Amino acid sequence: MQSHAVEGWLDLGEERWRSTVGFGPAGFEAYARLRVVPDPLWPGQCATEPAPADDAMPENEQVELLLHVLLAQTPPQEVNVAVWDGWGEDLSALPGVDEGWLAGVARRYRVRRQPRDELLEQGFGDLTPAFVWPQDRSWCFAFDVDPHWAGMGGSREFVTAALAIPGLDVVEADRDAEQPHHL
Repeated sequence: MQSHAVEGWLDLGEERWRSTVGFGPAGFEAYARLRVVPDPLWPGQCATEPAPADDAMPENEQVELLLHVLLAQTPPQEVNVAVWDGWGEDLSALPGVDEGWLAGVARRYRVRRQPRDELLEQGFGDLTPAFVWPQDRSWCFAFDVDPHWAGMGGSREFVTAALAIPGLDVVEADRDAEQPHHL
C-alpha cells in the first residue's frame, strides 16, 4: 500500500531524488545540514580519515538530539516517521499507525504516524529515520544512508533553532547545490 501521508509532497522521482532524500521537499524558506561527520578537507577524502575524535557523539545520538529539540518546538500533532527498509528489521513492528510504503527510484521506506509527545518520550531507538515531518508539513528532516550529513528544511526560525543546538555541527545549506561528500 502506497502511503497517503506523503502523496504529492516528497518527490522521489528520478529528477529530484537526490535533493529530496537529502533535504526533504522543495519549497521551504531555509535548509540546513547536520554534519554527523565533518565535511571533507580535500578531494577524495574518506569519511574515516582522519579518525573521529574519541569523544565524538555517535551518529544516532546526534540525530536523536536534533529531532528531540525540533519536535519539542513543534506544536502537539501527529508526526510521520519513514524508515528505510534496507535496515533489515521488521518495520511492521515499529510503533505508531502504519501509513504504508513510500517508494522512490532507489529506496523504499515504511511510514508510521504517531503523536509528537509519544515520539518525544520514546525516541527513535536504534533505527535512524530517513524522514521525519509533522502532519502540518511545516518542516522535514531527511537522512539518507549514503551522505555523512542529514538535511532539513523549514522556516527561517526552524533552521535558526537547529543551528543553535549546542554540541551539534549544523550549517545552513542550499538544497539545490552540490553538497560536500566523502569517497
